[in-house]
Amino acid sequence: MDRNHQIQLLLKHAFFRGLSPIEMKALFSAGQVRAFSQGQMLFRESEPADGLIFVMSGVFHVYLEGRELPLATVKDGEIIGEVGLLGRGKRSATVSAQTEAFVWHLSLDVFEGLVGRGDSIADGLLRGMSEDLCRRFREGVYEAASIMGELAPKTAAKITNSDLETELS
Repeated sequence: MDRNHQIQLLLKHAFFRGLSPIEMKALFSAGQVRAFSQGQMLFRESEPADGLIFVMSGVFHVYLEGRELPLATVKDGEIIGEVGLLGRGKRSATVSAQTEAFVWHLSLDVFEGLVGRGDSIADGLLRGMSEDLCRRFREGVYEAASIMGELAPKTAAKITNSDLETELS
């Protein structure tokens, strides 16, 4: 996969839509392409977050320590590590390659340098990140509300029935 194709992949993601092709080329050069073999760990839960990762090819599973089933699958064109990048915290899960994979990694140091300079690249990236994270947050809230909407009447009925049984005894 050549450099121009890699840059085009990134430009398709919502995080990078606020960047011009020239800005994206500069940002891409500030990051690093990494290869992973099947089974190799991208990062482990509780490690310090060290940057943003864009999956250019391959499949990764996201796990919580001590659990066998993956929480999520991350594949071509998706981002991992954005919350750790913004929150400067620890990784919330372990991520391992399920296939051979290539990722683009933007380090926390480079990201903070861009933000600290007030660079237009950082502005475009932050705008794209905030729009995409807000969209995903809304989708999660709506999904949770939908689930709770289905469960709430059943739960309320159980509570009411339990209260009646207690009063009657």
